[in-house]
Amino acid sequence: MKRATSATLKSVGDGGSLGKGQFTALVSVFGNVDSLDEVVMPGAFRETLAAWQAKGEPIPVVWSHQWGDPMAHIGEVLEAKETTQGLEVTAQLDMSNPTAVQVFKLLKDRRVKEFSYAGEESDFNVVDGPDGRTIIQVGKVDLIELGPCLKGANPATMLLSTKAATTDMDGTEEGSDAGKSDDPDESAEQEQPDEGLQELVRRTVQEELASRSAQAGGEQQDDAEQTTKACTVPELTAWATENEINLMEGTL
Repeated sequence: MKRATSATLKSVGDGGSLGKGQFTALVSVFGNVDSLDEVVMPGAFRETLAAWQAKGEPIPVVWSHQWGDPMAHIGEVLEAKETTQGLEVTAQLDMSNPTAVQVFKLLKDRRVKEFSYAGEESDFNVVDGPDGRTIIQVGKVDLIELGPCLKGANPATMLLSTKAATTDMDGTEEGSDAGKSDDPDESAEQEQPDEGLQELVRRTVQEELASRSAQAGGEQQDDAEQTTKACTVPELTAWATENEINLMEGTL
């Protein structure tokens, strides 16, 4: 069973209290009727979390349940626990994977805010809903994987915050001082905006690939349009991703 939920994304890490490429999210909500007329009950994940811990293996994080695509296997769960609200996880994305890098950007930009889990459901209890619908209560879930997705089935929650640009209820910017170092150089590195890094990498990639193309074809790129066209090659994504990661980690 693959179940999508409009999950609460509590934070996205990028040099703050969470590490690079990490997120914390509520990926299943207890006691809420979803679009499939099902309700996941408290305690549904207790046994499966214990089983995963006993095996000593991480729960996979997969983009939108794309099991057949190795690049969609984007990370692993670092911590998973049941709270009074539902199943809360902290996960680490594999930032050497271009797909994971892009998903991380989508989470930070709030273009993806929902999550989904896949698992075998059992221990059902059928009840009558207040509006006459038949509601199925799910008492047990054998978890297989989880991850971000574009659209969920459970409307109970909403995106709360990202580390970079969320204003809290008291007017302060949440996460702006989290994990801030006393080292001026380190603090400056943490505060450097991602947009500037992306633009720097993009220009570097275009210049490099345009140069390679001109050398190979014996022609100079005369204008910006030709330069852009020269950059639309398959190696762009992998080359840009690798250099962006290195640049953002300060290794270039």
